Amino acid sequence: MASVRKFRKYYTKGDILPFEEDNRNEFKGHLNLCKEEIPVWAKGKKTERSTRKPISRNLNAFLNSGTGGMVFLGVVDDGKILGFMMTVLQRDHFVKALDDVFSRYKPKVNPHQYSVHFTPVFNKATSTEEIGERLVRIEREEMPAMYKGREHILRDSNFCWCDKDSVANLNLTSSEGQEYVVEVVIHPWDPSDPRNPSVGQGALKFQPYYSDEDGRVYFRRQASVVQYSLTSIAQVTKQEVKEKYGEEIKRLQQQCQQLEEERAARASNSHTDSSSQCSS
Repeated sequence: MASVRKFRKYYTKGDILPFEEDNRNEFKGHLNLCKEEIPVWAKGKKTERSTRKPISRNLNAFLNSGTGGMVFLGVVDDGKILGFMMTVLQRDHFVKALDDVFSRYKPKVNPHQYSVHFTPVFNKATSTEEIGERLVRIEREEMPAMYKGREHILRDSNFCWCDKDSVANLNLTSSEGQEYVVEVVIHPWDPSDPRNPSVGQGALKFQPYYSDEDGRVYFRRQASVVQYSLTSIAQVTKQEVKEKYGEEIKRLQQQCQQLEEERAARASNSHTDSSSQCSS
């Protein structure tokens, strides 16, 4: 389960993850969260349709599934680990961009409903001793004071200042940088958590369906993402209520029938008593 998976301390570049894409896991080889971030070159030559899909679609589908899920960025479709070169500034940018995307959902996604993990990726030739040293440096790494509070350029396919700064620093220091797999976790919806938005009241309380920043609603079906229409959403809601509360509804109907029979019996007895008194 995505919510209880033990996160690795690091990945080895080129290894294959021991699981496939399914209803709880998605692999992506890019970092583009929304359609505004999709680069121009990712569009097809014959059509204007993008050959790259925003990650937001997958996140939206995991939210609407109710059971949560995890998107692994820096892992290609066959599960091969590649990673992305990311500085502390670029990691900060990604977190801010993710928060921005979720703020555009309806209803808005609260911070406790998701989390982000940046797991380092090392080459096979990297020694255990060097890995340990680099993990310590990564853990202690902080945002440079001169950049704190500086706003990133979001919803844009062009490079942000943090990208340009990172490239300049790598060239200046001749550093090899650090690669990461970015793990975005959507936590399962908990009806008992008062922070979670919900539909209905009491026993008929269930999670809402989220529309993404473009007003679209997606669901997870095995290892794929499916967009639903309003009619389809209504059908899914009816089925969900039937499955979740069918037995309770049946019990209440039986209780109502029993009460009605008791009321009818009392009315019949009362009529019989009245008739007897009139006869007397």
